Amino acid sequence: MIALKDLYQVLGCMHVTTYIQSGNVILQAASSIKELEHSLSRTIEEKFGYTVPVLVREASFFSSIVTQNPFKDCDNSTLYVTLLGDAAHQAQLIHLEERTIEGTDRFSVQGDVVYVHCPGGYGRTLWNNSFFEAKEKTWATTRNWKTICKLIELAMHLP
Repeated sequence: MIALKDLYQVLGCMHVTTYIQSGNVILQAASSIKELEHSLSRTIEEKFGYTVPVLVREASFFSSIVTQNPFKDCDNSTLYVTLLGDAAHQAQLIHLEERTIEGTDRFSVQGDVVYVHCPGGYGRTLWNNSFFEAKEKTWATTRNWKTICKLIELAMHLP
C-alpha cells in the first residue's frame, strides 16, 4: 500500500490516505474523475505489471450510498455494496432483482451501485462480483458496509 500511495502522489494527488489492504485510497486531486481513472490504471500497469480497472468517486457519491440504502432495516454486517464499472445494462439487473424473493439473499440496483444483503455471508451468496460482471459485461468491485462508512469518515477528515 505504501508503493500505491506513492504512485498516487507522483501523479499529483494530495492528502493520499489508504484504508486496509484492498486498494481503498482517499485523496484530493485536480484532475477529472475519468482522467484520474485512466492515468492511475495505466500507471499501475506500467509500474506493477497488473492490468486493473480503477474506480474514482467523489466523497458525495459514497454519502449517497448511505442515504439511498434500501436495506436500512437489515443488519449492516450482512450488507455489501457492489460498484459497477458501467451501468449500461441496468434494466437486465432490475429484472433479475425482482426474482430474488425466493432466497434470503437479496440485491437492489441503484444506477451503478448494487446493494447486496446476504445473511448467510458474502462468500456464499450468488450475488457476487462474478455474477454482476457476467450479467453487466463490465467489471465490479464490492465493499462491505463497514468499509463504505470508513471511507466516508476518512474523506470527511481531508483538509
